[in-house]
Amino acid sequence: MGKMREFFIVLVGSLVAFFAFAVEKPEPFGLKLGTTTKSTALSIITSEGGRVVSQGYKKIKGDIINPNVEGIEVEGLPVDNLLTATFWFYKDKLFLIEYTFPLSMSKEEFNWVSWSMYLIYEHIPLSKEVEKSDQEVFQKETAKPRRGL
Repeated sequence: MGKMREFFIVLVGSLVAFFAFAVEKPEPFGLKLGTTTKSTALSIITSEGGRVVSQGYKKIKGDIINPNVEGIEVEGLPVDNLLTATFWFYKDKLFLIEYTFPLSMSKEEFNWVSWSMYLIYEHIPLSKEVEKSDQEVFQKETAKPRRGL
């Protein structure tokens, strides 16, 4: 009976620790990383007052782009001090949201490298697939024979 009681105490303690440190996944405006499609995201973004100012495929290097990864830059979302929000999709699934905020330059004790501050939400499994896709596209594009004059 003693071992069963110890097991129960350890089990309950583990569950309490797990739930105490569990972090709720962010879902800004109801957008879910890893599942929300581009069309659904655009619908939500426009209904929230956002407007698309730029969009395109991800640049890997130079003029090489990854057609599997598309970004949409948005302004006008109802977030205090937000300059822009960029939403990235891998094969039509939202995998990254990047908010850009202005930095306050009033504090002279700081030596800032950037004029902006970023808040990034990322779906790690899809981000790893994006990295792999970038490598595959880059290798394919750079393996093509180039003709010059």
